Amino acid sequence: MATFYIRNDGSLYLVFYFLYPSKVPTKVPKIYLSQHGDVSKLKYVAKWYPWGSIFAAVICAICIIGTVLDPASRLSVLLGEPAFVLLWVGYKIKYKTKFVRVSK
Repeated sequence: MATFYIRNDGSLYLVFYFLYPSKVPTKVPKIYLSQHGDVSKLKYVAKWYPWGSIFAAVICAICIIGTVLDPASRLSVLLGEPAFVLLWVGYKIKYKTKFVRVSK
């Protein structure tokens, strides 16, 4: 039974793992613009910018909603996500790390 929940929780984190790279192609031009650069002069541009990132985020959101709605996976989500948030907040407090805004 425990391995079942670990497997489902791991699949949800895999979705989050693919969600982050979908955000990067939209984040890099924002950072470049904040440094007074011209986006058209970027050497590498994502192939379907920005629609590829939006499509990937929508697909990941559908997978997350599907995982939450699945009765077998619901317990792993309800226990795993708050545990992750608590560990992350504890890390932020312990090491006093701060968020770096795009404009800086």
